[in-house]
Amino acid sequence: MEEIAYDGLLLVSYGGPDGADDVIPFIENVLQGRKHSAQRLEELAEPYMYFGGTSPINEQNKALLAAIIDELRGTTRSGCDSKVKRKALSLPVYWANLHWHPFLLDVLRQMSEDGISRALAFATSAFGSYPGCRKYREAIEAARAEVGPEAPRVDKMRLFYNHPGFIEAVSDRIQDALQRLNNTQHQPVQILFTAHSLPLS
Repeated sequence: MEEIAYDGLLLVSYGGPDGADDVIPFIENVLQGRKHSAQRLEELAEPYMYFGGTSPINEQNKALLAAIIDELRGTTRSGCDSKVKRKALSLPVYWANLHWHPFLLDVLRQMSEDGISRALAFATSAFGSYPGCRKYREAIEAARAEVGPEAPRVDKMRLFYNHPGFIEAVSDRIQDALQRLNNTQHQPVQILFTAHSLPLS
């Protein structure tokens, strides 16, 4: 099997508003030109406004970006029993969003200017669906086409919904939540999994 050489890593996420003034423009970006009434836009904005108009996703992605950079640098960390030294990789890391700053198109332009020719993309959406997978691939290709022939080639990593590390992390969070709930109530708890949108029923 041919070994592929990558000269960049791209973290790709959904994006979210940074404040109350960003909420409606962000939602309009998500809708991508589909027309909705002002009332419907306000309804869509309501969950964001409940939290002051700020989505936690951007700060989470900044923390993830820092962790990825730290990992690639091979920083020494103390493990349970010993210190672990990882091999450093000299790979520039970029972060782009589909629907908010930093926008994918702008970041791919920057990567092109930086001389990146082939990048590996890690999308923060774990699941196989149109909005969780194919939409990311289509957005990457559309941005590449707009940048032009100098745009880096971008290969999206595999979905990780079934990766043992992801399943373990989800399981740990559920156990933590159940422990907190069990301190205050003694009724059975139903767990609902959802991604990108709430179910209609």
